[in-house]
Amino acid sequence: MKANGYLAVDTNAVIAYRQGIPEVCCLIESADTILLPVIVFGELLYGAANSTRPQENEQATRKFLAQSVLVAIDEIIATRYADVRLELKKERPSHTRKRYVEVINASVFS
Repeated sequence: MKANGYLAVDTNAVIAYRQGIPEVCCLIESADTILLPVIVFGELLYGAANSTRPQENEQATRKFLAQSVLVAIDEIIATRYADVRLELKKERPSHTRKRYVEVINASVFS
């Protein structure tokens, strides 16, 4: 989700970026600031360690981190996430991940 030049990414977005998917690459490369939630960073490190090329993948993950702002998940973000997820459960559960990114953006910049 891009807001005011900021883009919060999830694990799937970073993987798609590494795979060179044009739409994702364009979106990430056009962001002024990339927000990388600490949970996403952890998932990427785990995936790297669990892969057939752990050193290469960890290096790529750390390179992506160097171009991003690491965002801690605090009480405010966790509370907003829980509220939004409950709301979405009643509506369309498939939108949960997108709204999670929106929650991070809203929490970081409010």
